[in-house]
Formats: sequence, C-alpha cells, structure tokens
Amino acid sequence: MPAYDYSVLADLYDDFCVFDEDIEFFRSAAAAARGPVLELMAGTGRVSLPMLGAGADLTCVDSSPSMLEVLSRKLVGHKQRARLVCGEVCSLPLATGFELVVLPFRGFSELVGESTQLAALAETARVLRTGGSFICTTHNPTIRGPAADGSWREIGRFQGRQGRTFVLHLKTALSDRPGVVVGEQRVEVLDAHGRDVERRSVALEFSLVSPAVLVEMARSVGLAAGRMLGDWDGAAFDETSSPALIAIFEKVG
Repeated sequence: MPAYDYSVLADLYDDFCVFDEDIEFFRSAAAAARGPVLELMAGTGRVSLPMLGAGADLTCVDSSPSMLEVLSRKLVGHKQRARLVCGEVCSLPLATGFELVVLPFRGFSELVGESTQLAALAETARVLRTGGSFICTTHNPTIRGPAADGSWREIGRFQGRQGRTFVLHLKTALSDRPGVVVGEQRVEVLDAHGRDVERRSVALEFSLVSPAVLVEMARSVGLAAGRMLGDWDGAAFDETSSPALIAIFEKVG
C-alpha cells in the first residue's frame, strides 16, 4: 500500500498540484491502447481526464476515498465516465483484461519495501492481458537522493480558487533504512490579501529504487523490460541527468 495518504489535502490538491509535463505522454499512450486502460494511484484525476479525452476505456484506482470523491465530481462536471475503484495496488479488486496499466507521477516510489513493491508488480502483471504494457514511473535515485538533505524548500506558489495562493514546502531526508526517504509536505494557504489563513501537512515516506532492481523485480513476476525513458519527451534514461525513470514493461506469456 502507498506509504502516505493525501486525503488530508484532497480538497486543496488541484490548487497546488499543477504539474502537466507528462500529460501529453499519457494521453498519447491511452489513445494508442487497443483495449481497457487502468490507472493506478489516480488521485483527483490529473492524468485521468486527459486520457478519457483521448478516448480511453478507463478504470481509476486509488486508496483514498477523498481523492476519488474529487475525481467523481470532476467527471460529472466534464461529462465523462470512468470506473472508480477504491483499493490498494497490492491487492487490486479487478480481473485480468487490461491492455495498458499506468502508474503516473513517480507513483512507484510510494511503495516502500521490497515485499510491497513485488506485490504491486505481481498484481499489475495479473490484471494485464498477455502482451499488454505497464508504464511505471519513479524517481531517479541518483538525482533525487542528494536532494534529501533534511532542509525545507519552497517548491512553488500557485494561484488557486477565490484569489487564494497556495505555497508548497517540502522537507526530505534519508532514513536509516537503505533507499527510503522520509519527510513532510506542507501547504500554506494565503488569502487574497496575502494573509496566512490555513496550513496543512502530510508525512512522507518513499523509496528510491535503481533501474536494475526495478527491472529484476518486474522480470520475476512476468513483466519484461522495454524502453527506459528519462523524461516525457521520450529521451532515453540517463542515470546522471534524467529527472525521472519511466520504465515501460510488457507482460509476457
């Protein structure tokens, strides 16, 4: 199961989570899929809505009822339909039959511990059709690791609803467990006059997994490695410079 839960931020999430560099990548993948698509850790639908717009027959899974409630309202507002499932990626309440499974926004990093990671990969392989694809995203440990130095950083200021400004802060540090990062994410809400009116925070815990380890774990559950990308423009993964690891696997018979 994911190591932390964004339910405490669900009603604010779309105000500060405005990352869109991966949208066209997932929209194109969904448009090319010749069968049902499954999105893991779908959240409030940042990627879901564009994939639906591309014509995907989409199922969205998330462990947070609060995040899925936001997504449900957005689907109504956009007059779109998707199957929403509240569940864990390590025990998917779904049958085999998906042509494409996607795990956006470096979501694999939220699975902490080898047993959890293997369980999630095995479930992904189970629900995929033979020949189906899994797009798995996570951090590049070489780049993300040094940034986990225990200091607070302001990630950005985002203009939201009702003239409010959302200030996102992040603090992360390497834990005493190899490959595990812990920390805190804090959101400050400023009103139209710049006054601090609310603060919320969520504890973080995520993993840094090397490409070689990820490939071997996937292989052990019947997922063969294909392209390894380092950015959303399709550039090949470079351990020394890529901001992310985007691993594309295929279920073998």
